[in-house]
Amino acid sequence: MKYKYLKEWTKTNPLVNHRIQCHTDDTSHQKGKSSLRRYMVKDFLKWEDQRAITFKSSEDYLHINLNNDNPFPFIANKKHLESFRYEQVSSLHKTLKSCVLINFFISDNDRVIQLVFEKKDIYSQFVYISMFLELIPRKTNLILAKNSMGSKPLEFFKDTSKDQLTIMDSWKVFTYTESNDRAILPHQLYHLPPQDNFVVQKQAINYPLIISDNRILESSLNDVAIKFDNINDAFCALFYESIIINKYKEIKKSKINELKKKKKKLLKKIDNLENELLLYSDSEIYKHKAELIKYNLHNIKKGMTKVNVINYFANPPSDLDIDLKQDKSSLQNMYEYLKKYRKSINGFKIKEQQIVLTKEELEEINKEIFDIENSDLAIDLLTKNHLLDAMHHNIKKDGKKKNINKFRKFRIGNDWEIMIGRTANENDELTCKVAKSHDWWFHARIYQGAHIILRNYSKQSLPDDLLVLSCRLAAWYSKAKHSSNVPIDYTQIRYVTKPHKSPPGFVTYKNHKTKYVNPLSLREAIKYSQQKIKS
Repeated sequence: MKYKYLKEWTKTNPLVNHRIQCHTDDTSHQKGKSSLRRYMVKDFLKWEDQRAITFKSSEDYLHINLNNDNPFPFIANKKHLESFRYEQVSSLHKTLKSCVLINFFISDNDRVIQLVFEKKDIYSQFVYISMFLELIPRKTNLILAKNSMGSKPLEFFKDTSKDQLTIMDSWKVFTYTESNDRAILPHQLYHLPPQDNFVVQKQAINYPLIISDNRILESSLNDVAIKFDNINDAFCALFYESIIINKYKEIKKSKINELKKKKKKLLKKIDNLENELLLYSDSEIYKHKAELIKYNLHNIKKGMTKVNVINYFANPPSDLDIDLKQDKSSLQNMYEYLKKYRKSINGFKIKEQQIVLTKEELEEINKEIFDIENSDLAIDLLTKNHLLDAMHHNIKKDGKKKNINKFRKFRIGNDWEIMIGRTANENDELTCKVAKSHDWWFHARIYQGAHIILRNYSKQSLPDDLLVLSCRLAAWYSKAKHSSNVPIDYTQIRYVTKPHKSPPGFVTYKNHKTKYVNPLSLREAIKYSQQKIKS
């Protein structure tokens, strides 16, 4: 991040205008300042390379992006924290809890920001703790240090007595064996990182600012929709609306590619199992040969390699050569064919069961691919719990996944519910078994897509707003999700039929109407339904 943006942030961020001024002792506290907002630390949280400091009695929190490529801090609303699985950092939380944030400083020579906190010790004396944010690309670090001399809050970058801050904790720890410049270890004195020929550019910022390609740019273009007049809003938008979304897209693409590889392996496995199944399909032949040997035991002698018998199981009966093992008697040869018969029967059942289980696994993979491809929620994949684990599956005691919600669905009040089929088999089950005759069916007219069912629990007439909502969802869950004016056919379930022996997902329908709509994501549809329930 550019130095001038970080410097501007330390002067203008939302916490600056409300913070309590620094105090040197108890007597310096002015009664008039007790009405100012106190930013007292509540929690210190982490998620991957992100850190967050929340405050008591405040909806704002301090976010510290420690990504090595482009680190920067910003102030945002706590509601953003709900999107990610932050965890408490116990050591730093214990140190900073109930501390009051009182000041921000930035080095004149590098991208290092100092946050100063104060709190009272057991002797009711003020103790000052500094947090250094070393926001240097590829050398990012967060270091906590404590005043080792006196109770005066120290602006480290301007104080001449440098040997006053002792390191308490840090994000990255390293010794002199790992770095010739300095050691970052507890109880060591804190020193600034080497500059590495960094040149500070202190030119003024030309507002407004825009976000482009994960960067903040200064632009006066009139055709840009979103512009920012302060640096904190620009930092917040850069992180949540650019960096996170791009990260989500990368994870989404990676996850889909991973699932498609699994799908390819499962398809190959099914093909191999079906070929193996053919080998066990001749089990009756082994049984017949055993029976024929039984009828000809008196004609078979030990040492024979084959015997010619009349096959009474053929229609009409015909001659059949049966291979024999030389070292076995006639009875032993009969048992050998009975053994092959039993093995074939068991093998046939096992292969059939394996094919069924593999196809079920393939169905689950197809559902996951469908969910991820049609999801526009960044938190679905950025959180540690995968979308399907959170929304559609539970874990059995034996460790296998159990499908507890077969279809994507959400209620709209007490009378309506939208259900979405994700695969061809799900479409069949949803349309032909779950839906009732008075429910409504929606599907893209020309394009492949999901079956959308609008359950009509009270058997009411179809409202216009739900008609449009369902049509727009059907457009979203089709191959035309990125198009506009998508034709959607809709009719009641009573007019939808599935032809005998037709492929999965194939149906015919009549008495339908067509509506042209623009696609709507599931997130927006759920928002609409929640608003409708509230109203």
